[in-house]
Amino acid sequence: MLRPTRRRLISRRRHIALNLVALATLAACTTVEASAPRPAVEAEVRLAVTDVFGQPIAARVILNGEPIAASDRSFVFPIPEAAVARLDVEADGYYTMRHTFSRAELLARQSPEGGVQLNDIALVRREAGRAMFVFGGDAMIGRRYYRPHEGEPVLVREGSELEDSKALLDEVKPYLELADYASVNLETPIFEEEPGEAADKFVVFWSAPETLDALEWAGVDYVALGNNHIYDYLEPGLAASFEHLDASTLDYSGAGFDEAQALLPHRETLAGSDFDFYSFVGWPAGTPSQVAEVGKGGATHGTAENLLATTQTSMEANAVPVIQFHGGLEYVEEPTLTIETHLKSAMDAGAALVVAHHPHVLQGFE
Repeated sequence: MLRPTRRRLISRRRHIALNLVALATLAACTTVEASAPRPAVEAEVRLAVTDVFGQPIAARVILNGEPIAASDRSFVFPIPEAAVARLDVEADGYYTMRHTFSRAELLARQSPEGGVQLNDIALVRREAGRAMFVFGGDAMIGRRYYRPHEGEPVLVREGSELEDSKALLDEVKPYLELADYASVNLETPIFEEEPGEAADKFVVFWSAPETLDALEWAGVDYVALGNNHIYDYLEPGLAASFEHLDASTLDYSGAGFDEAQALLPHRETLAGSDFDFYSFVGWPAGTPSQVAEVGKGGATHGTAENLLATTQTSMEANAVPVIQFHGGLEYVEEPTLTIETHLKSAMDAGAALVVAHHPHVLQGFE
């Protein structure tokens, strides 16, 4: 369903005039060996809240819905009994940040003296022209959610598609809804009934229209379609997907009935600036090819030429290019040199932000 996004290749050059801030939140739970040594006393957790320059600010910290009192510029609380500790960190005039820790993770961080010192949490000030984005990676609610392997539960039941789809997204909703604009990679065609023959592929996806309703409910604003599954049911599947997307409130780009349409961005005005959202797939594999061509539909092909041309088009229109790129090797912790070169070339041409997915593992950020 939702896998961690690969957030990489953020240009070191700052677009100061646009005052763009891109933020991403990752909630990660780690496990600890049962035999791992730890102090007998589970002591308190301590953290401080600052601005991005490291200066303390008057903030509020809420642990699992309950406010924590500040003490000497720090917030102190006992390790909660709950399996998960969710911290909402907020201050007037700043963007709220949300962090999640498992109980096991906090126990593993205890010092020999028993205390847990978390890193300072820095909040970003809300200012005119500044927008907050949250990006998620590959998303679909289909396949074994509907028809699981023998012995596994049915997570999306017939007649309860919307309720069950919302339940699957309930844990990520608090992070998506923080954003001024939130995005995921919609790696599936959308239809109620199979629209025709599937592509000749080992694995094909499809998801019900309730998937879109659940994404809207969870706080998603835009879905990227430039991936290797949006064309799994060829032209009829693409047409059905567009029909359902157009009936929803979700914005999208990254696919089309021909190459020209697929190359068009979604333009969104945020904080007084125009942003062009592009979505590309990195390879044309499949029979027929999964990428859009002259007179043929599919995903937008992420060639170096297409990346540079679309970025330049947006720059000439005084819009900020934001690129999502779907490609690379699955379960490999570094992008290929070719992909890195393509994406950095787009940054050099003016792209403000590049977000990449598909490997299903985190590959860092730059």
